[in-house]
Parts: sequence; C-alpha cells; structure tokens
Amino acid sequence: MREHRTWLDKGTDKILKKPEYANKNFKMVKNALPQKMSEILLDFAAPFLESIDMSNRIALKSAVKMAVFIWNYSIIDSGCQPKNIDDSTVNSVKQLVKKQLYNDPIGRVVITTLLERKKVLYPDNNRMIMDFDVSWDKTGENVHLTILSPD
Repeated sequence: MREHRTWLDKGTDKILKKPEYANKNFKMVKNALPQKMSEILLDFAAPFLESIDMSNRIALKSAVKMAVFIWNYSIIDSGCQPKNIDDSTVNSVKQLVKKQLYNDPIGRVVITTLLERKKVLYPDNNRMIMDFDVSWDKTGENVHLTILSPD
C-alpha cells in the first residue's frame, strides 16, 4: 500500500533537507499545540500580508520571512532568550531591528505594528520559529505554510 504524504510532511521534509539540519536528530511532533504555529504566524502577520500580492511567490516568501524575524525578535526582546541562541546573535538581531526602526519609515511601520500585535494577541506564546517553508499546490493557487518550532 502506498504511503500518503501530506503537504505538511513534504514541507517538513523540505526544511530538514537543508544543510544546517544535516546529521541532527529531531523529534518531530506535528500539530502538538491547540493552535498550529503556522496559523498563529499567519494571524500575527495578517496586516502585513494583506498589503502584498499573495500570488507573487517572492513577495509572499519575503513577507513570511520578515514576520518570522519580527516574531522571534519579540521573544528575544522580552527577555526569553532560547538556549540555542548565543548573546552575539541576540545583539546582532537587536541592532538590525533598531537600524530598521530608525532609518526606514516603512520598516518602522511594519515592525511596530507586528510587535504590538504580538504583545496583544500572543503575549504568552514564546515559541521561537526555527524555520519555515512556503509551498503551493499543483494549481499554484493554494498556499501551504509549514513552521518548524522547537518545544
């Protein structure tokens, strides 16, 4: 009997094939939370995602990447530094966000809006997003977001 592979399996496989995950032994738990991190991220980034052309694959992947970065920054900025992130990485992330806040008016609006949404909508969710995959079905119309988030 043929094994049925879902888009979630394919998205997870695609993420784990990246060189940075080679020879790492991950315990994968799918949909372990009451709400999926992919749903949370899409809700969190909704104002930002509404401003882009969702059919433009490059724009959508870039927007999701920005949303993931700001989500993770909000957790680091709140003092919840994950074990696997060193101080120099934390400082680099903080400097990059400060640079965007002070030097880029569009970046400032996006960052401040999303940081406020994180505080209001998900104040107790401190799950970092390690990686993600955006893929489309065969028709190219339906988008699937897979999130890799350590516990």
